[in-house]
Amino acid sequence: MKYKNKIMTAKDFIKLKKSGKIKLDRSFQVGTDTESRWGQNEMKRFLASVMLGSAPSAIILVDVRKALDYNIAVGIDNDSIEYFEQCLKDGYEYVSVDGNNRSITFQKFADGNTTIKNGEYEDERGLTITAKKGSNKYDTLNKFLRKRFDNTEITVCVYTEIREDQLNILFRNVNDGIKLNPQQLRQSHPGHFAEYIRDKRDKYEDALRKFFSNKDYITLISDEFLCLFIIISFSLGTPNFSRTFFW
Repeated sequence: MKYKNKIMTAKDFIKLKKSGKIKLDRSFQVGTDTESRWGQNEMKRFLASVMLGSAPSAIILVDVRKALDYNIAVGIDNDSIEYFEQCLKDGYEYVSVDGNNRSITFQKFADGNTTIKNGEYEDERGLTITAKKGSNKYDTLNKFLRKRFDNTEITVCVYTEIREDQLNILFRNVNDGIKLNPQQLRQSHPGHFAEYIRDKRDKYEDALRKFFSNKDYITLISDEFLCLFIIISFSLGTPNFSRTFFW
């Protein structure tokens, strides 16, 4: 695996995020393209860290075109070639491996759906400006602080030489210091059953959300329920009961 670090401004990264050019592969992500595990407090703290220059962790992406060219040149992994070719056909330029919570927070702030933590921040001139209720949204933020946010540099780690099966390994290694729950670990391994569960989660989202909190849904506790439901029903010899709901 090979990568290069790329520096982007927050404004340019948000533009890329909104363009829909970043693929969120469900097999190694927690949450969706618009919902993360973070609540408002976590998002506010992260935005404050960005403004204070203390949020250096890189967002990890894969350059689809370069990864495809690499796999074609090596010529031994047809699954990887097909995966990245399909990404291109679907209009994606990148695949997201890590940083979904941060990406969503950037977009929510730009869209006015979250606020920066109240406090004092320095603008690009080194002057201290206070952000407080009523002036802590992107559109209501002091223009000098908004400029500071727009121009904040984000490190994006872009992988250029990587196989499809290494994406899941990379995801688990990156999150090794952040405890993932059992379902998050299980679903990161490629397999038809994992994809099947994700499809059923999408199909029965409305019903699942009536029984699970938003946090449990996003962190895949509802997926684990689906797995257990199917396994138990088959172990009890009642496959027809499962087919009623899942086929």
